Amino acid sequence: LKIEFTQSDTAPWMTVSVGGTYCIPESNEKEKVMEQVLSTADRLLYEVKKSGKNRCLVESC
Repeated sequence: LKIEFTQSDTAPWMTVSVGGTYCIPESNEKEKVMEQVLSTADRLLYEVKKSGKNRCLVESC
C-alpha cells in the first residue's frame, strides 16, 4: 500500500490483512454454504492477523 500512517506508533505505513474464502454451492445448499463461507472467512482473518501484518489467506470451502 505504502500509505503513510502518521498516527501509529508501531509502523509508518498502513497495512492490510485479508482472510477470504470461496465456494460454488449446489442450488439446494445456498443457506448452509453461506454460513460456512462467513465462518471460514472469519477464521482466516484471525489466522492471518496472528501471522503478521500485510498478509492474505484464501481457502475454498
